[in-house]
Amino acid sequence: MILRTRDLAVGYRTRGTHRAVLEHVNLSVRAGELVCLLGPNGIGKSTLLRTLAKMQPALSGEVELDGASLESITQGELARRLGVVLTERVVVDALPVRRIVELGRYPHSGWFGRITGEDRRVVDWAIDAVGARHLAERDFSHLSDGERQRVMIARALAQEPVLLVLDEPTAFLDAPSRVEVMRLLRQLSRHARLAAIVSTHEVDLALRTADVIWLVMPGGELVTGAPRDVVLDGSLERAFEGRLMRFHMEEGTAMSISTMRGDSGETSLAGGVRVSKASARVETYGTIDELNSAMGFARSICEDAEIAAFTRSVQQELFKIGSSLATPAESPKPQIVIEPALVDRLTAEVHRIEAIEGILADWSIPGEHRAAAAFDIARTICRRAERALVRLQEAGVAVQPAMMAYVNRLSDLLWLFGRKLEHDAGVSGSLREATGNAGNRFSRAW
Repeated sequence: MILRTRDLAVGYRTRGTHRAVLEHVNLSVRAGELVCLLGPNGIGKSTLLRTLAKMQPALSGEVELDGASLESITQGELARRLGVVLTERVVVDALPVRRIVELGRYPHSGWFGRITGEDRRVVDWAIDAVGARHLAERDFSHLSDGERQRVMIARALAQEPVLLVLDEPTAFLDAPSRVEVMRLLRQLSRHARLAAIVSTHEVDLALRTADVIWLVMPGGELVTGAPRDVVLDGSLERAFEGRLMRFHMEEGTAMSISTMRGDSGETSLAGGVRVSKASARVETYGTIDELNSAMGFARSICEDAEIAAFTRSVQQELFKIGSSLATPAESPKPQIVIEPALVDRLTAEVHRIEAIEGILADWSIPGEHRAAAAFDIARTICRRAERALVRLQEAGVAVQPAMMAYVNRLSDLLWLFGRKLEHDAGVSGSLREATGNAGNRFSRAW
C-alpha cells in the first residue's frame, strides 16, 4: 500500500483552537492507481492534499507513506518518495526545461548537488515520460500553459517518487490540454507503477480517467469508490447539491452530463471570466464549434480518404481558433496564436483542387451527393463564422488577422471539397442543366 490514513482529521489551528475541515478520514492508495479528488469549491480538497504531502500538520490521526509514518519521515526522504505539483503558475526566466527537470534530482544528489550520469538518465526518462523531448532545450518561460504543466510533472517524476500529488493540474489549460494531461497521468500511474492523487474540477474527465474517486460531500463526509459507483448511488449529485449536473454511467464511462437548474444566461471564458451568452465573443466561438461539428459529420460520411484526413486536421486547428476566441484579454491564460502558415496550407489545398479540370465549370445545387451536401452545410456555417468574426472585430475586440484569413480560405476549401466529391462520383447539380444558364462560378465568395 503506497498511502494509508487512519482516522485522519485535517484543518487549521488558530489561536489555540482547532477548526476541522474533514474528520475520520480513512483512505488508501495502491501502486498503479490514479485517484481523482472531487468536491465543490471550499470543501477542503486542497487542505487534505497539503496534509497528505506534509505541507501542513494533521489535527489528529495518522498518515502512512509506503509503510512508514509520515511524521517519522525526514524532509529529505520525503522528497525522494513524494512528488507534488501545485496549481500555482511557476515563473522562471532564462532557464531551459532540462534544468527545471533536473531540480527534481536534488533530493538524490548529495550535499554538493552535483548531477551525475545516473541523474541525467533519470531526467531523460522523466522528460520522455511526459512527451517533452522536443521542449528539453527551450526556455521554460516561453512555453504554453500545457507545456509548462508537462514539465512540472516531469520535474516531480525526476524525484522517482512512489506517490504523485497534484492540486488542480488542469486549472489553466484549454480543453485539449486538459484531456492530454489527465491521459498522461493515467499512463504514468500504470507504467511507472506509482500512485497519483489528483484534485480536479474536471468531473467528466475524472469519471473517464480515474481508477478511484474520492468525493468530498457537504458537511465533511468523504465518499470513495469506483467512478461508476459514486455516480449510480447518487453521491456525485448530492455532493453538488443538485445545482451543477447529473451524470449517467454505462460500463464505467460518463455517457451524458445535463444541467439541472439551467443558469443565469452567462457562461465562463478561459480564466473564469464571466460573460453573457449573447455576447459577440460567445456567438463567434459557438459558431466555430458548430462548424467543427458540421465538418465532423461531413467527414464521417465521406469516402474520400484524402479529403477526410485533411478535414480532420482542419478540425484540430479549429479547436485552437475556438480556444483563442474563448480567451479574452483580461484572462490570466495566455492567448493562442494562429500562425499564417495555417492559412498557407489551406491556400495550397484550394489551388490544388481548383486546378482539376471541370471543378470550376459551373455552380451547383447542393444535394446530388450526400457527403458533398454535408460539406456545403459546413461551408454555409463557415461563412456565418466569418461574419461573426467581422462583427466581433467591429465591436472593438482584437481579432488575429490570420484567424480571419483562415476562416475565409476554409469556406472556399469546403465548397471545393463538395465539388470534387460530386466530380469524382460523376454526379451533377449544375445550374446550367436546371435553368439553361451557367451559374457564376465565383458566387461562393458571398
